[in-house]
Amino acid sequence: MKEFKAGDKVYYPTKSTKIYTLLKRDVGDGYGLQIKDIGVTEIFDEEGDGILETRLPALIHATQRNYELLSELYPEYIFEKPTLRGTELAKKLCERGEKFWAVVGFKPEYDPNNLVAIYCIAKYYANTNYPFHTVDGEDFKYAFPVNVINGKVVEREE
Repeated sequence: MKEFKAGDKVYYPTKSTKIYTLLKRDVGDGYGLQIKDIGVTEIFDEEGDGILETRLPALIHATQRNYELLSELYPEYIFEKPTLRGTELAKKLCERGEKFWAVVGFKPEYDPNNLVAIYCIAKYYANTNYPFHTVDGEDFKYAFPVNVINGKVVEREE
């Protein structure tokens, strides 16, 4: 089973069709994650289980694939669409043939302390160790599209 951590975007289908961000909970009772929604706090462990014992998972990662599966399983509900960000967004932009500015690095998570620089990404080559190719001819392992005006990482719906 996939582990959950603070900052993950998740669906909580027994509660709502929207996407929640998991928050860290500093109480030593085995439930280290929480969702806050309109004054109500729900708590979970790192496997996504809530306090009530059920055979179904309480939380589901908010990915495009899970969005599609939930929408197919529950066509009468309209689930919030997940946004693409980081390397997944960078791959999609390259597939569309778009050039874009990105912060590049060598770790899969965006970490402002472990970034190389901002480059214009031109291409993505799958099945290579450094798949993101810049217009300057340099290659990097990870790319995080950014708004060059404010330096913030970009998120978009697919």
